Amino acid sequence: MKIAKFKTESMETLAHNAPKIASRLVEIALHDDHPKQLEAIKMCMDRLVPIQKAVDDSVSSRPIAINIQVESAKRVIEAS
Repeated sequence: MKIAKFKTESMETLAHNAPKIASRLVEIALHDDHPKQLEAIKMCMDRLVPIQKAVDDSVSSRPIAINIQVESAKRVIEAS
């Protein structure tokens, strides 16, 4: 029963702070010098355009994967 109570309290706390968490995530995604910017952008994009919605299932039945390569992005930034 303690686990159920903990889960309920955790979900309530998360729901109460959801707007703050979302705002902070967007803030990090928009901050060019933040070390976790690419991860924040990926999290935002995963929520804005879920894979199921981004792909027309009637065209292909193969699984779709989206890969973000952080190292290649760093090289592009360093080359600029």
